[in-house]
Amino acid sequence: MQCIDLFSKRIRVKSKKHRKAVFEESNKTPLKPVITSMNGKRLSLIKQKGRVGKSSSKTLKKSYTILMVANNAKYQQALVFFLTHCNNIHLGITKLNKLFYYLDFISYRDQGKSVTGETYVRLPKGPVAKTLESKQIDNAMNSGLISHTETTSEKYGIRHVYKPLVKPDMTVFNEYEQELLKSVCAYFAEWPTNKMIAQTHTEAPWVFSTPSKELDYSLANDIEILSQEEVTA
Repeated sequence: MQCIDLFSKRIRVKSKKHRKAVFEESNKTPLKPVITSMNGKRLSLIKQKGRVGKSSSKTLKKSYTILMVANNAKYQQALVFFLTHCNNIHLGITKLNKLFYYLDFISYRDQGKSVTGETYVRLPKGPVAKTLESKQIDNAMNSGLISHTETTSEKYGIRHVYKPLVKPDMTVFNEYEQELLKSVCAYFAEWPTNKMIAQTHTEAPWVFSTPSKELDYSLANDIEILSQEEVTA
């Protein structure tokens, strides 16, 4: 069977000629994702009509990559929610990353999809949301949803302080997501950042990831904090 592989967030090809053929054909016929072999852990895209390109299968060491598409509306409103309801002395940018990590990975564990569609990367201080600082916070400020100031203290040094300027719009979330937001905020509100970092270091998504590489959502079942029963109780 001839196929092209899906790995990470793009179609991987081996040559310029192959790349040209793939893109020409993809404009004609939609690609349909198919897991061709779970035992071999090979994830491929097969043409619904015809065959394209040469076989370029990729064997993964632990599991296949799960693609995420960002939901910016939910991302922005979740940010406003956390800044509204979890904003105390413990909340800095590092802890904010962890709140989003638990929001998305617990949702994936229970519902099979994340809330924001964010991708998380393994760094020494635990999972980090890939676009939180580089995109989402700036977008929220530009949209007038949050404000940003810097403070300096002997204990924390220079610290970025974010505050909500509006109330979170909860209508963008379904019922489960609303309850999960409340549960994550209530559960971790008094946790200092170092405690959250240590907790993420005990869970499979971080343990079985490669430094500076993306975390695998399919390992979310290892997270025992906030069971689905607790979230929806």
